[in-house]
Amino acid sequence: MALFARPRPLIPDDPDRWRSALEAALRVSEIASSAAPLADAIDGMLRTAVRLLGAQQGSLMLLKDGGRLLELVASCGRSDEIPSGSVIPVGESVAGRVIATGHPLKLGKIDTDAFVNYVPKTRQIASSVVVPLRVHGRSIGVLNLSIFEGHPEFTEDDMRVAQMFANQVAGVIYRAQMHERAEQRSSDLMALVESSKGLVGTLEMDALLQKLLDGGTRLTGAKSGFACIFDPDTGSIARGVFREMDKNLIARVVGHEETRRAVDMIDLSVFDFDAELGTLVALGIRTPHGSRGVLVTAADRKLAEDRIDLLRAFGQQCSTAAGAAELH
Repeated sequence: MALFARPRPLIPDDPDRWRSALEAALRVSEIASSAAPLADAIDGMLRTAVRLLGAQQGSLMLLKDGGRLLELVASCGRSDEIPSGSVIPVGESVAGRVIATGHPLKLGKIDTDAFVNYVPKTRQIASSVVVPLRVHGRSIGVLNLSIFEGHPEFTEDDMRVAQMFANQVAGVIYRAQMHERAEQRSSDLMALVESSKGLVGTLEMDALLQKLLDGGTRLTGAKSGFACIFDPDTGSIARGVFREMDKNLIARVVGHEETRRAVDMIDLSVFDFDAELGTLVALGIRTPHGSRGVLVTAADRKLAEDRIDLLRAFGQQCSTAAGAAELH
């Protein structure tokens, strides 16, 4: 009965394709066991797929920005029509549709009107296979292989081999990304530990504010910034330290709505200030006695956004240390 029918397996019917699939698996294993950086490993695996399936060009795209975009991370046999690092929204073009649906496509001459924002190629493509990179039941990217006019078209067996290969590649990329994230978390935690050293034990307020500024600039990759405590009656700066910022600029930053929000909510705010300073990070400080303060650094935006949780933890430590100094 159709209700109990199993989906057709990926195993190719052609014995030659069996050998290709086995060779691909061995090559992927070799690349996975090497010490090559992830970008080089991806490039090597793509070139293997192009060679084994007889393609004239190929590309590999990975999801980014929370799964909303596909980024071109490797290409082989392509012209400069689509430069490396280019992105397309999920759902657009051929690759975008494959990642959105999770289903592979085998195409002949492409009807450009059938795909949103399809980029026409200089040479006419006669045949292509576009398959998702799947791991643990979800797609993390797309493998695209193409043949130009005048060459034999891809077969159903070719598409099955491409999907088998793509699944192996997805596993390698997923494990490498997990390892990189683990290393990054370890590095971030060490940065937090180093930035927090001596905070609670420093009871003289000016010295503590200097340590807060040193730690904040370390965590955000900044060279300039300031840390201050406000007067509870007037709201003006009562005590503070600064680095490469003059008083007029500090007054403008303190008056900015995002800085005020960070202070009022005892939270973190990452915002664009002006062309000179660029991105600022503001950390609100509040002592147990209700005194308010703020730590502001001119930050590397990507680093700051990657370390939002760490910066919030650092902000809590700043408030605790400021409370101890205030009590002293």
